[in-house]
Parts: sequence; C-alpha cells; structure tokens
Amino acid sequence: MTTSILFLLGFALNVGCTDDTVDDTEDTTSEADADTDADSDSDSDSDSDADSDADADADADSDADADTDPQPDNILLNPSFESGWDGSWLIFPADRTNYAVVVNGESMYPEGPGFEAVEGSKAGKLYGVFTGYETETPIYQEFSVVAGDTYTFEGDAFIYSGDPIESAQTYGVLWLKYFNDDYQYFGNSASEALSVDAATDTWTQLSVTGTIPEGATKVQAAIVYWHCTGEAEGDCYDGGSVYFDNMSLHKVEE
Repeated sequence: MTTSILFLLGFALNVGCTDDTVDDTEDTTSEADADTDADSDSDSDSDSDADSDADADADADSDADADTDPQPDNILLNPSFESGWDGSWLIFPADRTNYAVVVNGESMYPEGPGFEAVEGSKAGKLYGVFTGYETETPIYQEFSVVAGDTYTFEGDAFIYSGDPIESAQTYGVLWLKYFNDDYQYFGNSASEALSVDAATDTWTQLSVTGTIPEGATKVQAAIVYWHCTGEAEGDCYDGGSVYFDNMSLHKVEE
C-alpha cells in the first residue's frame, strides 16, 4: 500500500515537471519565432530602403545628366544685341539707317508700351527704307564653312500691334546665305516669314537649318527685312517693323 502511494506521487511530480518543460519549450520557440520575424522584417525594411535609395539616386543621376547635357555652341557674337551696334553685326548696304537697338522700357513706336526683351535688356529692330520701291535690309554675321556641314540659325521675333506690317509685300525673315571666296552666290535657306498675317504682341521663334552646298566656303547668318517686294511703280510705303532677339547660330553635329 505504501509503495503504491509513493509511485503515484512520483508520477504526478513527473507529469508536473513535463508540463513545465513543455511550457518552457513553447516560450522559447515563441521567442525564437518572434526574433526571426523581427529580423526578417528588419531585413525586408533594409532591402526596401536600399532599393528606394538606389532608385532615388538613379533618378537624381538621370536628372543631373539631363540638366548637364551640352548645348550647341553659339558662334554668333553679341547674339542679343546687348553690346549695341559694336561691329559684330554688319549691314548691307553699309549706308542703311533703317535699324536700331531698343532697350527695355523704351516706348515702342509710335507711342506704345515699354519694350521687353526676351534675353537681357536689348534687342535689334528693322523697318522699311521708304523709297517707294523694293528694298532688302540684311544685318548679318559671316563665317568660313566647309561644304556638307549643316547649320541652324534661330532666334525670336516680335511685331508690335501698334506698328504692324501692312501688306504681304513686306516681311521679316532669317536667312542662311552661301558664297565662295569671291562672293559668288550659291543660294540660301530661309525660315518662316513674319508678314501681314503674323501674330502681334508676342515673341515668335524663327529657325532655319541649311547644309553648305558644294563650292561654297562662307555662310552669312542674316536677319532680313524685305520692304515692298516686287514693287515696280514706286508707290509702296508699307509701315511696320520687326524686333529680333536671342539669336543663335550653331553647327549641327551628326
């Protein structure tokens, strides 16, 4: 009888110890699982942060590359007339007087609002000669070139509504004119012309691209004001003027 009672007590104690061991094992397993989950979350967050940082860096590098892409070299001197008529722009014939440099705030003819340049504080202005007949007034810069090379000449033009071009016989345009060393003429390339139907009181970008023809050795990048084209009777006195600013001439690289 005594032996049976001791056996039962021992069995009960062993069961109790086993339950405690199971509880301890479960607690340890839970803690391990929690640590593993925490480590996994931390690793995922770190990977995600690293990926995000890498993407952000890549985007920043792309933006920086876009911002630092080299712009074509503008080979014109005094392209926005900031130095006035300093000899960089030539005019033909040389005795022409139908041009000016206007300054920001200067009243536009005949008594308009103050002028505002696109670039800097000045711009060039061309208007008619008023002989009654056809006249061409180019202001230009000349450069030595090689046949087969391609150039783009561009800039901004403005017509004031108080002094508009009055007929299709008169217009402003950009030209690339081609010559050899003896000034034999090899033709030209022309931009869109601003004439009687052109928008007023707004800057319009003009652009012309041309390839130097075989035999030509010079190019003239010319801002041209044609007045009364085709007039044979001598009674054309069209009003109007065109302002030009922010000019650029560059070689087109292949």
